[in-house]
Amino acid sequence: MTNIESLVEAIVYANENGLNWWELFDSPSIANKVINSAKREKDEDNMICLLEAYDSNDIYELGTSQAYRDVLRKLSEELKTILN
Repeated sequence: MTNIESLVEAIVYANENGLNWWELFDSPSIANKVINSAKREKDEDNMICLLEAYDSNDIYELGTSQAYRDVLRKLSEELKTILN
């Protein structure tokens, strides 16, 4: 399973069950490592799945790669508030 797939599963499961997506990882720092690793992955199909799971409409304005980076940035910022 790729890091992007892990994020997609976490986001989808969390949305369906009223949880925070990062709670599905062992810790927020592990979730942050998954995000950082996902930044290096280039699987466009999984990128689109992440954008759909995150409910990002930016794909139509920015394109897949930029929208994907923006979602990862938003997820990282969300974690920063948890880690601090």
